Formats: sequence, structure tokens, C-alpha cells
Amino acid sequence: MTDSGPQPAEDPAASLEQAVAEAFFGVIGAPDDIAVLTAADDALARLDAALAAQPGR
Repeated sequence: MTDSGPQPAEDPAASLEQAVAEAFFGVIGAPDDIAVLTAADDALARLDAALAAQPGR
């Protein structure tokens, strides 16, 4: 086993972008499901807040 050293920190916005994409696919698959719509709205709100908190934005 080799030690590759410290790994770069994952960009929180990148994982939130993935969550939003998955949520939107859920909305496409179940557009009348309130739980799916709420989850997509929550994911988008978290991404928006994370991007707003980044310097230079």
C-alpha cells in the first residue's frame, strides 16, 4: 500500500451540484411527487447558499 499524500479537499459546491442534478432527474421521473419536488428545492437552496458564500461571488 502506498501513501499518496494528502488528498485535495472536495469542493462542497461540486457535491451539491451533483445532488441538484440527481434531484432534477427525480423531478423528471416523478413531476407530481411533492416529496421529490421538495427534495429538489432543498438541494437547489443548499447549492445556492454554498455558491453565495464563496469568495468573489
